[in-house]
This record gives sequence, structure tokens and C-alpha cells, in this order.
Amino acid sequence: MKGFTLIELLVVLSFFASFFGLATVRLLSSVQKTTSTATLTTLISDIKSQQIKAMTGDTQGTGLNNNYGIYFGNNQYTLFTGVYSSGNAFNFSIPLGGNLQFINSTIPAGQLIFVKGSGEVSGFVSGQDAVTLTDTQSAEQKTITVNRYGAIKSVN
Repeated sequence: MKGFTLIELLVVLSFFASFFGLATVRLLSSVQKTTSTATLTTLISDIKSQQIKAMTGDTQGTGLNNNYGIYFGNNQYTLFTGVYSSGNAFNFSIPLGGNLQFINSTIPAGQLIFVKGSGEVSGFVSGQDAVTLTDTQSAEQKTITVNRYGAIKSVN
């Protein structure tokens, strides 16, 4: 009778187990990176959208022309109109998900407020309006810096 010995089977199985383990680690890393990139892209889009609403005088059906802004919490950000209040029914909160958090925000009071009509940043502090999105698992950081006109100056 011909066949494989137990040693040969164990070697082949250990090879496949190692290969599967490496593939799983690389896949999970890719998924986390994709989630981080998608969140960053959505955040940048939301910042631009809030500025455009302020500039165009969008009333969102309220009849009031207000400032628009974004409040940066620890693991979420909130789109708001007028003055930020956590209980406002018109707020829209977006959770970051995964291992993402905002840290090192130099935006005053954690709020980026666009002035109605001009779209400029209210309470701008020269060169210091930035927020950092951090992946707590990989320690990867992306910092979004906004200039006084509300334009995204850099994403590092």
C-alpha cells in the first residue's frame, strides 16, 4: 500500500495553516486601511458640503439662513446648523466606526463653523485649524488643515 506518512501530512497542513494565517492578517489590514480612507473621504466631502450650504444660504426647510458647522467628538462628528447643541433635532451624527478617533484637534471648541454668506471659518486661529483622524490600532494619522476661507489646505 502506498500513501502519505503522518509526518508528510502534518508538514503540508502546517504549510497551509501558515499561508492561511498570513493571508488573513494581510486581508484584515487592507480592510482597516480601506475603512480609514473611506471615512476620511466622507469627512472631507461633509466639510465641503457644510461650507457650500453656508455660502448658498440653504435653509433646509426651516426658513432660517444660518451658519453651518461640524462638531468633532471623540469617535463621531456631527453636522449642524446655527449653534451646536447636542439635542438639536436637525443635527446629523456620523460615527467613525472601527478603531478611528479624532485626537489633537486644534479647532476652537471642537467646532468648525462656516459663516453664512461667505463660507469663511468663524473664529479662525491662523494656521491652527486642524483635526487629526487616528487609527488607534495601527497608529496611522491623517491631519486635515483648513484655512480661514474654509478651504482644505492639506491632508497629511
